[in-house]
Amino acid sequence: MGGPVAFELASVLASRAQRIGWISSALYLLAIGFLPLLGGPRYEAALVAGLVVPAIAAVTCALEGARAPQAGAWSPLDALLRGLLAATGHALVLLVVALVHGARAGICEPGAGFLLLVLGPGAGVLLAGVWGAFVGCALRGRSRLAVIALALGAPLLAVGVSLVRFVTSPMVFAFDPFVGYFAGPLYEVVEIPIARLCTYRAGTLATVLAALCGASLLERRGEVGGLRVRRPLDRRGVVGLGFFGALSAGLAGAGAQLGHFSTDASIREALGGQLSYGRCDVVYADSLRRAEVARLARECDAHLAQIERFFEAPGPDRVTVMLFAHAAQKGRLMGAASTYIAKPWRREVYLQPSGFPHPVLGHELAHVVAGSFGAGPFRVAGPLGGWIPDPGRIEGIAVAAAPRDDGNVDLQQWAAAMRKVNLLPPLERVFRLTFLGESSARAYTVAGAFVSWLREDQGAEVVRRWYGGASLEVLTGHDLGQLEERWHVHLDAIPLPETLLHEASARFEQPAVFGRQCPHLVDRLYQRAEVRLGLQDPAGARRILDEVLELEPRHGGAALLRPACSLREGRPEVALEEFDALARDTSRTSVERARAWEGAGDAAFLLGRDEVAFDAYTMALDMTVGEHARRSLEVRRWALRAPTRARKAIELLLVGAATTGPQWDLAAPALGGWMRGGPEDAMARYLLGKNLLARGHHAAAAALLEQSVFEDAGSSLPLSSVRTEALRAALIARCALFDAGAARRTYELLVEEKLTLGQRRGLARIAERCGVDPGVVAPRPDDSSL
Repeated sequence: MGGPVAFELASVLASRAQRIGWISSALYLLAIGFLPLLGGPRYEAALVAGLVVPAIAAVTCALEGARAPQAGAWSPLDALLRGLLAATGHALVLLVVALVHGARAGICEPGAGFLLLVLGPGAGVLLAGVWGAFVGCALRGRSRLAVIALALGAPLLAVGVSLVRFVTSPMVFAFDPFVGYFAGPLYEVVEIPIARLCTYRAGTLATVLAALCGASLLERRGEVGGLRVRRPLDRRGVVGLGFFGALSAGLAGAGAQLGHFSTDASIREALGGQLSYGRCDVVYADSLRRAEVARLARECDAHLAQIERFFEAPGPDRVTVMLFAHAAQKGRLMGAASTYIAKPWRREVYLQPSGFPHPVLGHELAHVVAGSFGAGPFRVAGPLGGWIPDPGRIEGIAVAAAPRDDGNVDLQQWAAAMRKVNLLPPLERVFRLTFLGESSARAYTVAGAFVSWLREDQGAEVVRRWYGGASLEVLTGHDLGQLEERWHVHLDAIPLPETLLHEASARFEQPAVFGRQCPHLVDRLYQRAEVRLGLQDPAGARRILDEVLELEPRHGGAALLRPACSLREGRPEVALEEFDALARDTSRTSVERARAWEGAGDAAFLLGRDEVAFDAYTMALDMTVGEHARRSLEVRRWALRAPTRARKAIELLLVGAATTGPQWDLAAPALGGWMRGGPEDAMARYLLGKNLLARGHHAAAAALLEQSVFEDAGSSLPLSSVRTEALRAALIARCALFDAGAARRTYELLVEEKLTLGQRRGLARIAERCGVDPGVVAPRPDDSSL
């Protein structure tokens, strides 16, 4: 069944072709290892290695088999075994270089990292070696170009299959026989599905064994050209080929069930539910409440009308929303567990429930509507007719067309603040692939702010045609640099409070994912620490936080969570000291210091040190811009001087007991008791209403929220920010109930409040989607700049 050459390592080591291949792989891996996130055994390194190293192995094995003089003496089985041995050399090079770069740059997850290299490109390169050896046998004596083309054919075909699945189905992940595993979104916290990768590689092993058994049944026609079946057939080879071939085919056929791939049909079947409203078809997990799905369908239809008005152009006749039960289901069926996705060419968006109104539904629908005037097969902006995506234009147009409704700072203010603190990147870096090198917060905001300004300055048609591929210089008479200068003049004229500048520095100075050492591991660990603390396991959370801080010593979230652990351990005195030290550390960002002051206020609240708590909350307020965070601080500060029952209810709801944290199940009856009458009755109604709204009890929430702001409720809300939020929450509750009349009355009260321009615009968008005409949205003389 084969000569001894198949097992002679010295012969393989002496092969000039194989030495060139191993050196090529080593040089490539050494070079890419100096790039961000590509040094050492980790997901990104495995992905980039898998794109090239198996191709090198396939080509070198194929060329040796087709061109080396001595190869004509090898049987097909000898050749494949030799290819497998040569490919093992590439796999060893892969592991050794990963170890070298890991020693230089640090190894994030040695166990998982090396396992991913072995199961990903490591297994893929072995398959490539077998394939290349087969090509060499089959094309013995043929031209070098033909050999190389066929050797690369299988890796390219595998990538092509993944691309076809990406285009023809919702899925964004891929299992590739040569590359290994591709998770999909760049900003996702990557969780490697080791079990699914193992079952996938079981198929690879079966394929290799089937190929070896098949090779044992073949022989060469002669020194040059072609293979033929040996006579008589070897029974062991036939049985092996049948068994392993059937196993390989069976695993491939069960790929959808094993989670190796998905199709449109398999995802629809797994979700099970379907509902339509207006132009929106919602395919949803049948575990979701139908009323919740109907609400999202109506919201989708209303968003489409708003987005089309922004673009001054129609979108598609129908749009499909795939609504998964939760992130885990979405991640298994299509990838992108925590990342919301749209595919404009399929006119589909992919979400999981996230309350009402959904925070990103409009953004994803904007991608789909923009596809109506996008370019290329994916209906997006970019060079070469959209074949190379421009993420700046793609994301910027969606951010501008559907900004968030719940912020008090608008896009232009954020961009102006970035410019003021020297964090505004040049547009030439934003509107090209270098967009991905910026932090997502900075890149998305800048792109959206410029597109928003461009529409105001040049009109919607210019935005549409630029997105479709036309040159800005042709459309406007100005190139991007000249338009950027004019935009900067506009930004410089925007008044900015000092607190916004501090928050902009903290919000936008964070490095991109490519600028961090072990971002995926750090983010996973931090999330686990939050979960452990939420499960009242502060000791477990502290152990995980120690790992986070060892990997990323300046991780602000981890630094702030450590004193929270002390609080949950029943040591509020220690927590207060730790929070106070962080708050006074001027090397920390203003956002981190504000959160530390907030934590110090909570610890002092529980200790009964009301003046210390009051001062800490005030310091936090002075450093905080976000309206939701500010309002929570104001309510806790107000509670310090409120009657006992009001203070206790707010303590349970927003501060919590030292060892348990906030507890709704204990706070609810306390709020109910407080609500039975008294001078602070309105605040109790507001807090109950807000929490019922968050839990989807819209009718009860609407009643309580409206009562909290009406004169006959027996009291008035003590904070203007709370009154504004009570009206805003009541508007949302009425919209969720499809009660346009009540929504209109609430909106009319809201616009009389002192608001920021960002708030006015957000509220107008919400009201419009409820069927309320918001009229002209403009700032009032007494409005706040924030």
